[in-house]
Amino acid sequence: MACQTVKVKGSLLPFTILELQNLNYECFQSELQALTQQMPGFFGGAPVVIGLDKLTDFEGFNAQCLFDICQMLKLKPMAFRGLEKQQSLVEAQGYLFLNQSTNRKVEETPLVEVQEKIEEKVPTQAPVAESEKVEASPEVQVISRPGKLIVQPVRSGQQVYAPGGDLIIMGNVSEAAEVMADGHIHVYGTLRGRALAGVNGDLNARVFCHKLEAQLVSVAGYFKLTEDYEENKALWGQGVQARLKGETLLLEAMPS
Repeated sequence: MACQTVKVKGSLLPFTILELQNLNYECFQSELQALTQQMPGFFGGAPVVIGLDKLTDFEGFNAQCLFDICQMLKLKPMAFRGLEKQQSLVEAQGYLFLNQSTNRKVEETPLVEVQEKIEEKVPTQAPVAESEKVEASPEVQVISRPGKLIVQPVRSGQQVYAPGGDLIIMGNVSEAAEVMADGHIHVYGTLRGRALAGVNGDLNARVFCHKLEAQLVSVAGYFKLTEDYEENKALWGQGVQARLKGETLLLEAMPS
């Protein structure tokens, strides 16, 4: 009986996309170094794909230089990704190119902060004796910050980032998708991809999801992968919040 050596399976691998905005190699190195210092646990040894589809000027394009910078910072560059017209440029320098001829966009709607001032008419009361006065409760401090609202599912290969605030996603986050926020992340659906809250170092940030099936959950650089959920099997497929306690990332059931 002949033995089977190869089995073909479809898979969406969770690569981090480094999306280039221009070909300033010095800035690329300094900004990437700052990111790796902020989240060493996440970026250390991470496989990355360099995205070229936002570039408009390719003069001086040097694939080797970009790969060298990534490797110097302990990343593992795997390939380039971009539009079909960029393929020959990359392959001419001997590097792997992942075709991205159709770019899917997520509808992004900024959250609008609405403040309503309510004036209450308090009826005049007789003076209260000193002995009857009750100490007023301290006011609850409300922290308001900007956010980003995504009303459509985040599909495989997409990356959504909410700088300076929270990210709210009304649908699912697919496998191989990545959602990031400087603040909290709320997913009112199934989280199957990667969720990174507090990416600029906010230790109080949290990840909330209606159903946990994530490839990676991270808060301020501390993360758990799917294989790290062994001690949290009961939480798989449940409503979960992820938060930091010291240097430990905790996964907890959402309060009912």
